[in-house]
Amino acid sequence: MSTAGRDLTPTSYAVLGLLALEPGSAYDLVRRAKTTLRHFFPRAERKLYEEPKRLEALGLVVGREERTGKRLRTVYRITKEGKRALREWFTLPAAAPQFESEAVLKASLGDLTTKTRLLEALEQAEVFAVQGLAEGRAIAEALLDSQGAEASSQAGRLHVVALMYEFVFSYFESMARWASWAREEVASWPDTSRSDDLARTMGVFRRALERSERILGPAGERGRASSGRERDGPRKRAGT
Repeated sequence: MSTAGRDLTPTSYAVLGLLALEPGSAYDLVRRAKTTLRHFFPRAERKLYEEPKRLEALGLVVGREERTGKRLRTVYRITKEGKRALREWFTLPAAAPQFESEAVLKASLGDLTTKTRLLEALEQAEVFAVQGLAEGRAIAEALLDSQGAEASSQAGRLHVVALMYEFVFSYFESMARWASWAREEVASWPDTSRSDDLARTMGVFRRALERSERILGPAGERGRASSGRERDGPRKRAGT
């Protein structure tokens, strides 16, 4: 990997990717990240404003001042070195995904609060999920309009946009189902210190085990497959 590549973070590659698609100012990057990345790769606006300058110092992007009306702004473009760093990034293994939800955090600590407060947290999670589904539906309706796909700013990239869209929509769908189920479950409890039906509670784990075996196969088969992978060792990049 290039020397610059060792100083790059996932945020760096996100900015390089956005600039590879289209040059833009730091403000443009924040706006586009909100539109395309926020549901699966959220980043603080401050980081997105700071990153182009850091990448410019590394020679991966170049900024030029341009005047828009009376305003002067710096528009960044990816350089050849930046494109090379982006290509190298695609050869590296992706980091393990991270999931964050304050509503799920509250649910995990639900026995420390009242039943009413826990139900409120789950209702907020459901509202969030429903809002996401409504946004996704609006996007689908616009694209499926007679000229929507051709008029879209992503017209030439819809095949990869669809990959991201399916993940995000499925996430909100899953969250909505979970929040609805969790509200019904908690509503049946006498309070948050105990369940009204331990057998029903244990059924959650039994169903999870059944689903995992449908996807992963029996535990014995998974162990044998894992042992084979360990013998093979980690994959290495060509030339390393």
